[in-house]
Amino acid sequence: MKRKLLSILLTLCLAFSLLPTAALADEGKDAKVGETEYTTLADAIEAAQDGDTVTLLDDVELTETLSITKAITLDGASHKITGNPSAGKTSFITVKTDGNFTMKNVTILPTSNVEANAAIDLQVKGKVVVDNCVFGAADDTNQFMYNGLEFSQNEAYPMANGTTISNCTFYGGSFRHNFISFYRIAEGATININGNKFLNVNWDTTNAIRVSNYSNVNATINLLDDTYNDHGADANKDYAGLLFFQELSTFNDDFTRLTVNIKNLDTTGAQSNQLFYVYKDSIISTKQPVVKGDSSIEKFFAAKVGDTSYYKTLADAIAAAQGGETVTLLKDIEGCSSLRPAVGSV
Repeated sequence: MKRKLLSILLTLCLAFSLLPTAALADEGKDAKVGETEYTTLADAIEAAQDGDTVTLLDDVELTETLSITKAITLDGASHKITGNPSAGKTSFITVKTDGNFTMKNVTILPTSNVEANAAIDLQVKGKVVVDNCVFGAADDTNQFMYNGLEFSQNEAYPMANGTTISNCTFYGGSFRHNFISFYRIAEGATININGNKFLNVNWDTTNAIRVSNYSNVNATINLLDDTYNDHGADANKDYAGLLFFQELSTFNDDFTRLTVNIKNLDTTGAQSNQLFYVYKDSIISTKQPVVKGDSSIEKFFAAKVGDTSYYKTLADAIAAAQGGETVTLLKDIEGCSSLRPAVGSV
C-alpha cells in the first residue's frame, strides 16, 4: 500500500513539474514560423522561407531596423512592434522582395524618431496587403514617424495590381508627414484602400495619402468605407485633404490618368472643405484626377456629371460632360458668364 501511494505521489510530482514548462512554452520567445518558436523576431524572419507566415508571440521591441527580404506574411497576432531603428537615416522596417508581402494584426509604434522618410519602406514587386494594423496611438503626440507606409520610388518596384490597405487605423499625432505615400503604380493596376481610419490629420504638416504618378500610367485607386477627420490652422487650410497629389518636374506626373473612387466616406469631425489638392511648387488647378463617388463626398465639390463624377469647379464639370449628360450643381456658384457647355450636354 505504501509503495502504491509513493508511486502515485511520484507520478503527481512529475506531472506538476512538467506543467509549468508546457504552459509557458513560448515564454521568452518573440515569434514563430509554423510551430517552431524563435527568441527574436529577426531570427524567425531569417528562418522563414518564401510563402511562410511569421507570427508574433509577444510584443516586440526593436533595437535596430527590422529587415525583411522574403515573400512572407507577418502576422502580429494583436501584438505591438515598438523600439528604435538603426542609427542614422534608416527606416523602422524595410521590406525588399520580388514576391508578395502581407502584414496584418499588428501595431507599429516606434519609440524614437525614425529619421528616414519611410517608417515602413516597401520595395515589393508583388502584391502588398496591409490589413487590420494600427500605426501610432490615440494618445501619442511624439510624431516619431515621418511617412508611415511608403512604397518605393524605384521604377523596378511599382505598386502591383491588387495592392490593398484595409481595416487599419492611423493616428495623426504619431506622424510628421503622410500616413501612406506612393509614387509609382503598375500600368492598369487597381489599388484598394478600404475600411481604414485616418484620424486627427493635422493639415499643417500631414495628409492621409500622398500620390505621385512618376510613370504616368493609367490606374484606379479605390477608397471604400474609410473614415477621415482633420484639423489645422486656417491659414493652411488649402493644404488639407484625404489625398495630396504631388507632381515633380522631373517626371511631369499626369494625374488625369488616375481614377479615384470614393464611396461611403465618413468625414464626421473633419474641419476642411476639400478632399484633395494637386501640387507643383504651389497648388495648381490642372492635371486633376478623375474623382468618382457617392453622396458621402458631395459637400466637397461644386458640381457633378451624372451621378458619380465629381468636380471642384462648374467649369471642369461642363468641360468633362459628354453629349446627353447632366451637370448638377452641388453648391452656389458665382461668375458663370464665360461657361460654355459641350455640344449636346445639358
